[in-house]
Amino acid sequence: MPVPHATSTRASFGGHKRLPGSLGVGFAPERFDAPTRAALLTLAHATGAATWPIDGDIANARNAHRTNTAAELQAALAGDFDWLEGDVRMRGGEAVLAHGAPDGDALPLAEWLAIGAASKRGLKLDFKDARALEPARRLVQQAGIAEERLILNVAIAGPGRAHVSAGELRALRTAFPKAILNLDPGPAPYDDAAIARAVRVARELGGRVMFPIEAQHASARVIRGLRKGGRVAIWNDPRKSDCGDIGAATKRFRAMGANGMIDLRRFAPTGR
Repeated sequence: MPVPHATSTRASFGGHKRLPGSLGVGFAPERFDAPTRAALLTLAHATGAATWPIDGDIANARNAHRTNTAAELQAALAGDFDWLEGDVRMRGGEAVLAHGAPDGDALPLAEWLAIGAASKRGLKLDFKDARALEPARRLVQQAGIAEERLILNVAIAGPGRAHVSAGELRALRTAFPKAILNLDPGPAPYDDAAIARAVRVARELGGRVMFPIEAQHASARVIRGLRKGGRVAIWNDPRKSDCGDIGAATKRFRAMGANGMIDLRRFAPTGR
């Protein structure tokens, strides 16, 4: 039975593929081994036209929303994307990329960073577990990634392991003064108190800040309030909020005042 998946912003626009087809001998999307790593590194070096410039405007970013597996990373590197996003959590004492805790095909964060660094794309780390912050900090710095190519997505409110403390936020900003801190204001809908708290945290941290807002909860009021503390990004979970025509939706959110990354996906069937 076909299962649903999300098509990216660029795929919905009919974005071309730079290197269509298989990576060839050695690529095994169902596992991450030495030949697969080598093939992905080769692809990363070969798609340099997607390099994210150090002084790039984040509003122009083309984000590959999920690159947690070898197959997803291959598709992103071969596609028309200049940012790669991964979901960071701890497993067995190691920082890995996995959207869900039970996912069995997680990539080691260290390997993902090496491939992303080779591509010179922007790298967005979405922390699903605050315990991964310190291991990720060390790995990012060891990989030598330019801070201007980093977005660190953290939750500043809400339940669960993803919620980071004030001290952890300050440590992130100290470690990466030029990176974008993507401050999730907490569970939607976003009331005035949540907006005021997010702006206060952003001002205390300083530097480049962005607030990721779910598309179905975005409004001119929310965007106007958050812009007092930084840029406002829009994203959607296509299983809950299919925005329809992505070009039209993007224009609508820009008209509301969204001035950060707009990362919208369509819901589509697949034979996988």
